[in-house]
Amino acid sequence: KYTTAQSEELQLYSITINDFVTETIGKWVTTDTDIDAAWDDYLATLDSMGLPRFLEIQQEAYDAFSEVVQ
Repeated sequence: KYTTAQSEELQLYSITINDFVTETIGKWVTTDTDIDAAWDDYLATLDSMGLPRFLEIQQEAYDAFSEVVQ
């Protein structure tokens, strides 16, 4: 379970990140893109969109859940 602040932050990140991932995968599937050559830029863009913070929030929620379960 996420805190209110975490939920709000996740919502902002997930919309942007999910749209980018969906668009990029669509391009890769429908064009003759060299994915290996594009991969580093793809990861850098995800980082700049806040993926590290998105994953950090997920980890915080998982850790809080794990404490309750144990």
